Amino acid sequence: MTEILNCGKKISTPIITAYLENDTDEDFARRVKGRIEKTVLPDVCQYMEEVYTADNAFLVVKLDLDRIKLLRLEVDIDSIICK
Repeated sequence: MTEILNCGKKISTPIITAYLENDTDEDFARRVKGRIEKTVLPDVCQYMEEVYTADNAFLVVKLDLDRIKLLRLEVDIDSIICK
């Protein structure tokens, strides 16, 4: 359990079974899943595009807000942006 919660690089047993106290509320289950499951940027964006100029390079990302909402992820644009 500690390896999973601390995001260990080598997890000896990468499977865990957890039961919800409230197993009849689908919305609640999705929120729990969104909190514990690893989500990466390609999972929640419509597209990513590399843009190069003479002086800089940028990554343009269009977030899929409907997908974020569907997955019940507790994120917003400010929490995703790398500053």
